[in-house]
Amino acid sequence: MLNDSSGDKDRAGDGNGGADGAEPWLSLLVWVGALFTLLGAALGLAAYQGGGPAVLAAALSPEADGPLGGAFLVAAAGLVAAALLGLARQKRAAALAEAGPEADIPGGAGLAGWPQALASGALALLAALAVIAGWRAAPASPPAAGLFGGGILALAAFPVLVLERLLAGLPAHALREAESLHWLQRVPLAALLLIGGSTALQALGPGWPVWVERGVGALVLLVAAELAVRALAMLFLPFAAAEHAQSVARSALARLIQPRLPGPAAIGGAMEAQFGIDLTRSWALGFIWQAAPAVALGTALLGWGLSGLVALQLNERAIYERLGAPVEVLGPGLHLRLPWPLGVMRRIERGTLHDVPVTLTIPGPSATDGTIAAPPATAEAPAPPSADRLWDQVHPSEATYLVASPAAGNGRLGFQAIVADLRVVYRIGLGDDAARAAAYRVEAPERLLRGLSGRLLARYFAAHTLPAVLGENRAGFTAEFRAALQAELDALGTGLEVMAVIVEAIHPPQAAAGAYHAVQAAEIKARLVVAEEHGGLAKRLEAARTEAVTTEDEAEAAAAERTGEAHAEQTLFAADRTAWSAAPAPFLLDRRLQRLQTALGRARLLLLDHRLAGASPTLDLRDYPAPAP
Repeated sequence: MLNDSSGDKDRAGDGNGGADGAEPWLSLLVWVGALFTLLGAALGLAAYQGGGPAVLAAALSPEADGPLGGAFLVAAAGLVAAALLGLARQKRAAALAEAGPEADIPGGAGLAGWPQALASGALALLAALAVIAGWRAAPASPPAAGLFGGGILALAAFPVLVLERLLAGLPAHALREAESLHWLQRVPLAALLLIGGSTALQALGPGWPVWVERGVGALVLLVAAELAVRALAMLFLPFAAAEHAQSVARSALARLIQPRLPGPAAIGGAMEAQFGIDLTRSWALGFIWQAAPAVALGTALLGWGLSGLVALQLNERAIYERLGAPVEVLGPGLHLRLPWPLGVMRRIERGTLHDVPVTLTIPGPSATDGTIAAPPATAEAPAPPSADRLWDQVHPSEATYLVASPAAGNGRLGFQAIVADLRVVYRIGLGDDAARAAAYRVEAPERLLRGLSGRLLARYFAAHTLPAVLGENRAGFTAEFRAALQAELDALGTGLEVMAVIVEAIHPPQAAAGAYHAVQAAEIKARLVVAEEHGGLAKRLEAARTEAVTTEDEAEAAAAERTGEAHAEQTLFAADRTAWSAAPAPFLLDRRLQRLQTALGRARLLLLDHRLAGASPTLDLRDYPAPAP
C-alpha cells in the first residue's frame, strides 16, 4: 500500500533523482503548502468556535467550514511532503556536486524520512479534527449571505483548478510527486465546488443540501485517515535514501474523484498500478462476470419477495393492505404476505401512551407537531423546567381563557383571564376497528386532541365564573372533561381512547401574579387580624369568667366563714347559758375575773375578795401573762 508502483516509471535514471528538475517548483510547493495550511487551520478553528468571525459566519455555516478546512489541510499534507522531499534531494545533489561525482557519500533519508511522515500525519490529523469540529457544531440556520458565499467558493475553485491542471501536466522528470499531488488537489477542488453549490442552495430555501456538506466531510475524513495510516506505517519501515524516497502523502481514495464514474478498464488499470494485480487474466472474474446477471436477478427477486416479510414488535400491529384494500389487522410477531407493492403493511401502535399538552401555541420549527419535548433528566440532576409548577413563571404548555367574574358594585358579570395547564393521555384503541379508524380517519391525532380539548375548555370556562373555576373539585372536573372528550372522539370515529386528563394548574395569568399575591396577602392579613381579635376576645372573656368565679367563690367563703362564726358564737352562748344555769355564782365570778384580766392586762395583780367563803384564806394560783412592753 505504501509502495506505489507508478512511482517507478516516474523516477529519473540519473543519480541525483531529478533533483535539478524539481528545483524550480520547490518554492511553489512551499508557498502554496503554507497558504493551504493557514487556510485549513483558520477554517477548522472557525468550525470549532461555531462560526468564527462575523463576516465568515454570514457567508458559511460551521458545517461547511470543517470540511473545507480539512480539504485544504489534506492538500497541504501532500504539498509539504513533496517540498520536504525536494529539499532533501537538493541537499543530496549539492553534496554530490561539492564532493565530486566519484566521491563516496553515504546516502541518508534526512528530511525525506520521518520529518515528511510526521508533517503529513500531523496535517492529516488536523484535517480529521476540522471535519469532526464541523460535525459537532450546533445546527444553525442557513447563512444570511449564502449566495455570496457560494459565489466566493466557486471563484476560489478556479486557482485550485489551475494548480491541479498544472501539476497534472508536469512530466515526471520535472517533479516526481506531480501525479500524487495532482490527485490530492482534487480534494479541495471538489470541496469548494460542492460546498459552494450547497451553500447557495441552502440560501434559496431547501434543507437537503446540508447532506452534501456532510458527504464532503466524510470523503475528506477518509482521505485524511488514509494519509495518517500511511504516515504511521512509514515510521515502522526502513527509510530510503533521499534520491530514491517517495512521498508518503498519496491517496488511492483521491484517485476516485473524477468527473465520471470509473469503468471496469479504469478500475483494472488502477488495481494493476496500485497493487500489481492484473484482473483481465483471472478466469474467476470472467466466470463472475458471466454469472453476475443471473445472480443479480435472483438476488433482486429474493429481496423483492422478502419485502412481504414483516416483524412486528410487542408494541406494534399492522394493517395488511392487499392491492390497496385493507384485509386484516396483524398482531405482534413475524408475518409473511404478498411483497410490495402488491401487499403493504401499515404499522399502527399497540398500547403506546401519548401525553399531549392542551395549548393554543402554534408549533414552531423546533417542535414536531406542537409537542413540547422535555429534556431528559436523571435522578440526581436538577429538576427540568417542565417540572416547575410555580404559576408566576411562564410555561409553554399553558393556554389563556376568559372566565366570567362578578363585577364589584353593579352586580353585573365581567370577564377575567385565567391560565390552564392540562395534559391529555391517550392511546389508539386495542380493537381492530379502532386501529383501522386511527389509520384511515385521523391524520394528526395530537392536533385533533388539542383542538377538541381547547374547544371543550373554552365552553367550560364560558359557562362558569372565576370563583367556581378556582374552587372546582379537580377529580370531578377531570372525570367530566374526560367523558366529554371521549364522546367527541367516538362521535368522529377516530379510534382514540382518552386514558387520563391531568390538571397541572388552573390559575390567573402570570402578569397578575404580583397583584394576586397582594390580594392574597391582604386577605391573609385580614384573616390574621380577625383571628387576633377573636383570640383577644376569648382571652378577655375567660379573664372575666375567672374574675366572676373568684368573686363568687370569695363571697361563698365569706358567708360560710360568717355562718361558722355565728354557729361558734351560738355554741359558746349555749355553753355559757348552760354553765350559768348550773352554777350562776362561779360563772359570774369567772366572767368578772376575765373582764378584770382584760381590763388590767398591763399589771400583775393579786386579788383578794372578801366575799370568798370559808375560814381559811384562798390563793389564786392562775398564771397571768405578762403585759406587753
